[in-house]
Amino acid sequence: MKIAFAKFKRALKKISRQLRLASKEDIREINQKLDRIIYCTNCVFRHQAGLSITDSDFQLERQIVFRPEEAPKSQLTRYMFAKKIVEKNDSILDCACGVGYGSFILAEKVKIVLGVDLSEGSIEWANRFFKRDNNDFKQGDASVFKWPERFDKIVSFETIEHLEDDKKLIKNFYNHLEDGGTLICSVPNQNIRPWSRDVNKYHFRHYTTEDIRNLLETCGFKVVDILYQYPGDKIEKKQGKEGKTIVCIAKKK
Repeated sequence: MKIAFAKFKRALKKISRQLRLASKEDIREINQKLDRIIYCTNCVFRHQAGLSITDSDFQLERQIVFRPEEAPKSQLTRYMFAKKIVEKNDSILDCACGVGYGSFILAEKVKIVLGVDLSEGSIEWANRFFKRDNNDFKQGDASVFKWPERFDKIVSFETIEHLEDDKKLIKNFYNHLEDGGTLICSVPNQNIRPWSRDVNKYHFRHYTTEDIRNLLETCGFKVVDILYQYPGDKIEKKQGKEGKTIVCIAKKK
């Protein structure tokens, strides 16, 4: 009986090794990289850290998200909104893609998706767990990122407020769009979520509706529509009522 049980344990261990998706070394390596990612509790934006994890506005977060439905509902809603707008033959740039679940969602519908993020750990996680035949992930700084081809649409949620030079970022978006291409982006609403350095020192600003409209138009875009994300995370436009997040759709002239 003891011999049979020992054989069973050896067989079980062998099967476990065969079924393992990643080695212990692989998991250790990616966790070390993910340890350098900081999660902004205000807007769920990820940063590569040289920051203290004791900062009150931030917490250390390991982005162990294996399926899109495990992602924060507010961000998931924004990507599902973008998915309704993109078209079958589109090429998409998902800028500040985080661990890649949004790119994965968009790739279900379109021709090709490129996800770009500053964090090495996020990009490695994205390539391992959110890779499809028609999407890819690259590490890069959104404001200076360069790609040889232009895109039909650019998606970038809760990104702009993290850049000191927001015009540089928007102009880079503009330069990477095909003529007539579309930018889908979101920012925190200053009227609902007032910004101050004490509240969130990792944001450079929040935006009113006019602020974001003026920024986009100054950089050459034509604003097609402005909507709001309300409590319950619906994205729509209610007469006389703004939401916590401003969602913009703009066209390259």
